[in-house]
Amino acid sequence: MRIVGGGCLRGPLYWSQDGSSYRPGPKRQVPQAKGKRIGRPRNPITIAQNVTEAVRQINSGARRFYLREPIDLTVTRRGPYFFVGYTPLAIEGYGQTASAALEAFVDVFSTTWDAYSAEEDRRLSRDARQLKRQLRQLVTEIEPA
Repeated sequence: MRIVGGGCLRGPLYWSQDGSSYRPGPKRQVPQAKGKRIGRPRNPITIAQNVTEAVRQINSGARRFYLREPIDLTVTRRGPYFFVGYTPLAIEGYGQTASAALEAFVDVFSTTWDAYSAEEDRRLSRDARQLKRQLRQLVTEIEPA
């Protein structure tokens, strides 16, 4: 027998050995889950209420920022987007889910640190120098994650 095609609901079609006709192949077996089914979570994208309270460290991929004192992040929703931010530094990330917004905040925090912390003061505006001071006062240590 040889396979002719793969496109019917019951599986491929096979030619008979003499080549005069074809027949459907065996029905496909769909594996079934064993045991009880786990129900679908109602809110799979929500982050825990206290994840954004008393934050002591920020994990950004390859680095971990340790903070001098715990900070509280704000989580808001505007339209279809969630926003996570830290008001004293005016840093905010957003996404379609709360966890995506939190990841965006971490990326913005890390990028802001990279852009301002090592820059020379003479190359920064007055507001940028103030942000640099606030970042350096907030972060006590950075280590590889």
